[in-house]
Amino acid sequence: ILTELLRRRRITNFLVVCPAILLDQWRQELEEKFRLRDLRVGSWQRLGLPGTADPETLKIITTYNAVVDHQDFFLKRKWDFVVADEGDYLKNLYTAGGFKPSARARTFYEMLKEGRAEFFLLLTATPLRRNLWDVFNLAEITSQPGVNPIGTPQSFARVFIADDPAKARRIPEAQHGEFRRRLTEVALRTSRKELKTLVFPERKVQSFAVPLSEAKRTLLDLT
Repeated sequence: ILTELLRRRRITNFLVVCPAILLDQWRQELEEKFRLRDLRVGSWQRLGLPGTADPETLKIITTYNAVVDHQDFFLKRKWDFVVADEGDYLKNLYTAGGFKPSARARTFYEMLKEGRAEFFLLLTATPLRRNLWDVFNLAEITSQPGVNPIGTPQSFARVFIADDPAKARRIPEAQHGEFRRRLTEVALRTSRKELKTLVFPERKVQSFAVPLSEAKRTLLDLT
């Protein structure tokens, strides 16, 4: 998605935020598989910001702690594209008792609420760990600056939680379809089982013989 937007010239800068252990993997993937260059990767100290970098073309891969600790930099500018990897780090926004956000969740909520990201992509393989509030919180952040499709905290608890709102482990059976339908407005879920059913277009391979001149054959043999 990031590369496609760059190719279309829809974006010129981006911010990728991930746990520190994944920084080098992100750099390697983007450099080797997508040929992206001029990446600034690392903690705040390693990024060397603000420095003399052109804010219009900044390509940053950094940690959640860097963004939270330096909001005066990350939240005061407009990013074309923001990626939150291991996005379940942001799940602590609302609880059954009210609004008690973690620093990470609050920072990204404010970033998106204030329109600081033209495009936002949240990635997670573990969206649900404790209860349904985890899913609500990720949807709440991802949907900003718009409206959360699964409701407000109050309506969500009333419509989509069948047990104690503090536990929030069950959805009313009659609401399963509606819950999934609403989530598709902000989320795409792919399971390993679903990946097995992907249908790829038929590949037709053709071989073309390219005759070499004597000089080229000699060069090839020497090489």
